[in-house]
Amino acid sequence: MTKTPLTIFASCCFAVIAGCVDNTDRLIQLEKQLDAECEKTRLLTRKVESLTTELSEKQQQIQSLQNLGPDRLKHLFKLKKIEISRYTGAINTDEKPGHDAIKVIFETVDKDGHVLKTAGDIKIRLFNLAAKTPDKTLLKEIFLPVEKASGKWSGWFSHYSITCPLPSDTSLFGNEVTVRVTFTEYLTGKVFTAQKLCSVNAVPN
Repeated sequence: MTKTPLTIFASCCFAVIAGCVDNTDRLIQLEKQLDAECEKTRLLTRKVESLTTELSEKQQQIQSLQNLGPDRLKHLFKLKKIEISRYTGAINTDEKPGHDAIKVIFETVDKDGHVLKTAGDIKIRLFNLAAKTPDKTLLKEIFLPVEKASGKWSGWFSHYSITCPLPSDTSLFGNEVTVRVTFTEYLTGKVFTAQKLCSVNAVPN
């Protein structure tokens, strides 16, 4: 079949149009890739700026510490002791006759006698020193790591407050329970202890 000039012209136009469409799609793809690379560059630039700022702050911190001298630690507020509050004692939590728990309240105190909020691990042990056999002496032990102990701090009263349930077999208690608190300071690793004798009105089950 012989192609007429009109057919040849139409074929050429179609080829040109098809080529333009292909080029347009290619151009759109390239523009998308360029936008993606520009966004990556912006993110990296912001990250570099953030790291530069952080580095500058660290350098200023180091300079400040150097200016304070090697004796700077002597002037920090440091924990000197822990004190069990006089409000520590046996309580009733279940509305049944007799005490069923010991509420332990203690303060962390600095060298000047001021209460100092200090982070650390807390271990509380309840003893019945009048027990007839040594294996019955330890009634209860509670351990709170620093991340859980922080939730026991009362900012309003400036002390730690922990409720320690007594064992259900209250016939072992007699009338006195010795509370011993061990506090391991998170910053220094130092261990502080204190203990208190509490009267208990326990009713056997």
